[in-house]
Amino acid sequence: GKVSSASLHSYVITPVSLSQFLVQEITHDSCKLCWDGKYEETTTDIVLIGVGKASVEFLSAIMKRLVEKNCRHLVRGGIAVTKFGSNQDLKQKDARSLLSENGITCIESTHPEISNQSHDSVVAIKHALGDASKRLEGDKPVFLVVVTGGTSALCCDPADGVSIEDMTQLNRMLLESGADIHRINKVRRSLDR
Repeated sequence: GKVSSASLHSYVITPVSLSQFLVQEITHDSCKLCWDGKYEETTTDIVLIGVGKASVEFLSAIMKRLVEKNCRHLVRGGIAVTKFGSNQDLKQKDARSLLSENGITCIESTHPEISNQSHDSVVAIKHALGDASKRLEGDKPVFLVVVTGGTSALCCDPADGVSIEDMTQLNRMLLESGADIHRINKVRRSLDR
């Protein structure tokens, strides 16, 4: 299903602002989220979404802050998309464990290559957003979104008329050409939704 951005209360937290991300418990049923000089008091559910090579670690850091401030019960799941093989790292295993305990699914995709898993990741994120919106209908859940490096390969949703195979082949050619990441991302963005 399609999720209307008008129905979502979402915030993007960058790795830079994560260091300033604070949680303050107000009552048992509410907390205040603070970052980049912004404040959001929430009495509703929080859904965590992360995409990128470091998304699991960043979502884990947010989750730890929510746990420390007795706001764990407000978290209603989410999803993290990260690079294949990253679960071999001990820090990553601990972070995944904390996320899993709190209903946040961790999936892996390819990087720097684009593949069917890159498209499957987009489908999984849309599914998680749709599920959360339906499950929490009537409430206005807060979606905290973390986007880190590698996202354009980990998640790929080709524009109309462009197949995932086209994107895979184009990406391979770009990588083999030695083009810098900014140029590669510019080309990929023009063919991705």
